[in-house]
Amino acid sequence: MMLQLQKKIGFWTFILCFSIFLVSCSKSYKIDNPYVTATAPSAYQDLTDRVQNDVLYLDYLKFDGLESIFAIDNIQDLLIQPNSQTILEDTPVEVLARRLRSIERESHEPDFPWKNFKIMEAPKAITFKGRPAAEATFDVHEYVNRIDDTISKRVKRMVVFVDDDLWNIVLAPSKLQFYKEEMEIFETILESLEIKK
Repeated sequence: MMLQLQKKIGFWTFILCFSIFLVSCSKSYKIDNPYVTATAPSAYQDLTDRVQNDVLYLDYLKFDGLESIFAIDNIQDLLIQPNSQTILEDTPVEVLARRLRSIERESHEPDFPWKNFKIMEAPKAITFKGRPAAEATFDVHEYVNRIDDTISKRVKRMVVFVDDDLWNIVLAPSKLQFYKEEMEIFETILESLEIKK
């Protein structure tokens, strides 16, 4: 009897939290920075920090302590050369494949929060806003210090060649079970994105 009551409370708590999430995502605001303009749900805070090479960094800290992150950066791909040189020598698929290999190597490090890295969709060539790009998805188990628990997560990564630079896009829904719903929100943000460069 007590177990059934706990399950009902848990279910209705989930429904309430998810409803609040959907309502907060239905309201939006305009972002305008030196790189892009975009429209984002009001639940996603704009934490863009150009000192950290962010093009756009949106973060939604959910009630359960998990984060839903939409991030674009232009961090240098190779230490030995600027991105302007990398995009002349490599394709977006090659750059993304290199990034994924790096994440996989790091996932074996004891202090790295992602473990059990597994590619779900291999890097493939696409076009993003008329520019050469690549995308891939992978699954990981992530230890989240804030909630002291390990969760399953699916992340979509993209690389886009923008003029003389390359951008890394990370679409990281809070948890695997919310992947579809949160990816729909991310896709809406991507559709609204206009590149200024």
